[in-house]
Amino acid sequence: TITEPDALGDVAATLTVTNSAATNSDYTVTVSLVDDKGIRRGTGYTAIEAVRPGEKAPGDVFTTLVSEGTYTCDVVAVTRSAS
Repeated sequence: TITEPDALGDVAATLTVTNSAATNSDYTVTVSLVDDKGIRRGTGYTAIEAVRPGEKAPGDVFTTLVSEGTYTCDVVAVTRSAS
């Protein structure tokens, strides 16, 4: 989900991971922010640590991309490792 621009006018996003593994897991998620013309305007990252089995956990993606229209957030990569 794309959030409202922050005080500096930068775009941010929130996302949720669900741990389907049998052990606690750490996640690194890479997203791209794409404008309404389909052009990638920025990339962001978040790390979510110690997610228990079956648990959903939120993550915040902060960018320095200035809000200049409408963006969508596409997940590019997810890396999971045991906690």
